[in-house]
Amino acid sequence: MHTEAGFDRLAALAGAVALVVAILVGAPAALPEDAARYVHFTAFSALTWFLWRAMDGELPLLVLGAAAAFAALGGAAAIDVLANASGVAVTGALLWSQREKPCAESSPR
Repeated sequence: MHTEAGFDRLAALAGAVALVVAILVGAPAALPEDAARYVHFTAFSALTWFLWRAMDGELPLLVLGAAAAFAALGGAAAIDVLANASGVAVTGALLWSQREKPCAESSPR
């Protein structure tokens, strides 16, 4: 593993851990209901991205499953869980679509 790549993965993992702690602790002030949905979506979108970067795009189903499982636990109301899951799904779909496909020359014959 290259040092720079290892540092990037470690930084992404640290970002994911910090975001999980922030989600578990909660917002320092009460948010209006409409804003809370956007915060839920954004937080779980960012969590998915951080986990994806920490895994360097490897084991994408594990990353998406872990983020989705945490999303299911991260809301008191059904609408919060829906916002959480939407953040995971949208970001997961975008990241999945950007995965590199192996080229014909590097594929085993």
